[in-house]
Amino acid sequence: MKRFFIEHSEIIKDFPVIAGQEAQHITKVFRLKPRDSILLIDGTGIEYDAEIIGVSKAGVSVTILDQHATNTESPVQIAVGQGYLKDKKMDMLVRHLMEIGITQWIPVLSEHSVPQAGHKKNGPPHPAMGSDRHRGVQTVPPDPDAGDSGANKVFPGDGRNHRL
Repeated sequence: MKRFFIEHSEIIKDFPVIAGQEAQHITKVFRLKPRDSILLIDGTGIEYDAEIIGVSKAGVSVTILDQHATNTESPVQIAVGQGYLKDKKMDMLVRHLMEIGITQWIPVLSEHSVPQAGHKKNGPPHPAMGSDRHRGVQTVPPDPDAGDSGANKVFPGDGRNHRL
């Protein structure tokens, strides 16, 4: 069965609607139609068995048949610190890191980085939700731009505190 991401705020409605890229994936790539069964994840560790009840320009309407907790997460916690890369290379890197199961991504500024933080074009990418669907995970690593994600930590070799 195919697996798709849905916002948690949407899953609690009587008739949830999958919108955006996920809806396009369902209708254009997989060519699913009403009465087809799918799995939905919302990033909270719960997987939902659902059936498509309608397809429109607004999205794909589903009905939830069943829900169950799943444990597809790795017991290994992986944090990756990476210097900024140019344009699409950073998006691709974060997507692949999420596919292997990182739990934390730490953007690193260095004097030799060509892109600099704070520039809209070269800022850190938002973690790619699409890759979560393929590796079957239920939770999403925190977005480094979303605010405080941890405490000060000292990294070996430099003796300075870095905010995670």
